[in-house]
Amino acid sequence: MKKILVILLAAAATLASCVKFEDDGQVNYDSTTAPDVTAQVVADDSIHVTITGKTGTGFYSYAVLAGAEQTLDAEKLLKDSYTALESGVIDFSKESSVEFGINGLTPNTTYTVYAVAASTMGVLTEIKTASATTTDSTAPGLSNLSVSSTDTTLVYTISYNDPVTLGKGEVTAHVYAVNGKYDKENKVLVEYKNYKVPAACLSTNGKNLIVNLPREEAIPGAIVTLTYTSGVVVNGVGTPCAAYSNSIVDGTGKVTKGIGGAYDNVSFDFTLDETWPADTIVYFSDWTKLVPKAYSKSDYALAGATKDANFKVKVVDGNGRTVSYDANTFKVLDATTVGFILNEAPDYGASLSFTIAEGSFEDLFGNSNNEFTADGNYYCSYGYSLNDIIGKYTVTGTSYWEDADETKVWVIEKSNDTKKGDVMITTYWGLPCDYPIYAYFDKDAGIFTIPDFQKYYTVKDAEGNAAKDVYLACNTNDDNAVVNMKVLAPGSFSGNDLWFGYYLNDLVDKSKSGWGNLFKTVSGTRTE
Repeated sequence: MKKILVILLAAAATLASCVKFEDDGQVNYDSTTAPDVTAQVVADDSIHVTITGKTGTGFYSYAVLAGAEQTLDAEKLLKDSYTALESGVIDFSKESSVEFGINGLTPNTTYTVYAVAASTMGVLTEIKTASATTTDSTAPGLSNLSVSSTDTTLVYTISYNDPVTLGKGEVTAHVYAVNGKYDKENKVLVEYKNYKVPAACLSTNGKNLIVNLPREEAIPGAIVTLTYTSGVVVNGVGTPCAAYSNSIVDGTGKVTKGIGGAYDNVSFDFTLDETWPADTIVYFSDWTKLVPKAYSKSDYALAGATKDANFKVKVVDGNGRTVSYDANTFKVLDATTVGFILNEAPDYGASLSFTIAEGSFEDLFGNSNNEFTADGNYYCSYGYSLNDIIGKYTVTGTSYWEDADETKVWVIEKSNDTKKGDVMITTYWGLPCDYPIYAYFDKDAGIFTIPDFQKYYTVKDAEGNAAKDVYLACNTNDDNAVVNMKVLAPGSFSGNDLWFGYYLNDLVDKSKSGWGNLFKTVSGTRTE
């Protein structure tokens, strides 16, 4: 057939000089009219085509191409030289028209039919065309889902089987907390809250609907599923997508059905600052009633302890000895507070520290804590008052010098000058003081402290002149030396390795100055 067409085209060139012209100078095409062409849509994926040749046609040719009408070369078309969905060269003498259907086409796509003819004299006609655009009555269907997230952003890319644009539907976000309410009967999490996603957060790109949840709604660790009404997206001919409303989140927070994703988790801190500053000491005497606490800084309620939860407790007594153990009992006390109970009684005067291990507690959305340490913020107090040290005492001192022990009376009273101390000694080693010896009583630690080098008495000569000043003194060169004694029970005090006593400073002859006595250990018991 193509060989015959080539011969015809060659003959057309030879006959060109014989072509008749009308009086107006135009070529007479009466014998070279182009075929009639029709293209009709039958269904979303098929069209029906007819090509009808005209009288005087020797051969006619056609081709069906995807896309809108474009300019083709008539000679190439007649030779069937284009790659097409359907094409053919027809001998008009044998078949004056053809019709056929094409199936399996792409919905919402334009297809163009091209036809050209050559007369029996080999003269080509112009190209005739007819276009048809397939319909798309099938709603866009879901084909894929991808999710990207941080702790503040959650973006869903929902893919369809057709290119889509935004329609008039709405998207709703449904928020779940992994440690939130649980429906035991249906074995699913109960929705925490929901909200309409603003239209500004929706966009399309090709076959994708992109949902970028608003930052102001972000909750670290939250699980979010999406539902939407019919027509949130439409295909190229306006056919709306179906509504989507079925999502299931199981008790572990896994989205087992539906469109879902989750924000990334973050860690939160504990603090001691809710009711008192972090550097404040909490004093206690009854350890069985003590519940050391820490307060969550998460924006969401605490849910409970994890399987790896741990409270490490450290107790340091007054002598610096340390005992450490893991607390046996701890729990969430309320939405923001955790606490624990001591395993055993600490000594009076001991400081208490604790460390909450990283990841010990989770909030409602599964965010867990950073490691937290409260260092020495609790103190096991004797719970004394000043009355527990004030009184008349029989005091025995073991002297540094052999056979020089003393047992004498001390009298301790409430201070007359709180800037110098909260108590004062008014009788010291049996001698009423001309000047008070000031001291401090730590009612929590149970420590009786006397600062060094305080004058308390003046010895006078026979004429009544000052001869010697008598000082409470420590045997040290430390200007800030003190005498510390333990008060283990009300009305008693004692101390070892003290090295203090009374020193006589001779005002006339310095070489005669010296210790009256120097004590290594002292103990006192209140008598009244």
